Amino acid sequence: MPLVISLVMPALNAAPFIGDALDSLAAQNMKGTFELVLADGGSTDDTRKIAQNYAFVRILNGGDNSLYEGLNRGLAATKGELIGFLNADDLLQKGALSLILDAFDHDSNPDYVSGGVSQQVFSNNPPQ
Repeated sequence: MPLVISLVMPALNAAPFIGDALDSLAAQNMKGTFELVLADGGSTDDTRKIAQNYAFVRILNGGDNSLYEGLNRGLAATKGELIGFLNADDLLQKGALSLILDAFDHDSNPDYVSGGVSQQVFSNNPPQ
């Protein structure tokens, strides 16, 4: 049975770019399953409305005092065996989650799997 990946995303007023981040998850086309736990810190824009359009997103509403409270709140709500973090203004390359699962298929006990960073231009409304 494939492992489930849980990704935690803290967010506060992330409407200008969260759609691109969630689209990058929707495009993964992986053999396993994943969930994204969105720890919304009390957004007053359309962050939650945008996130509701994605079946794999579970939204936690709250009023976090810091980014770290959001991360911890999201982490506590995960259901997967593998846990990762994705910021609302970050994107995953296609196939990234499959590479993570492959790493666990080849080595049943890795401590962690890490990736690199590349620059990407946002397709929707670029952050100001």
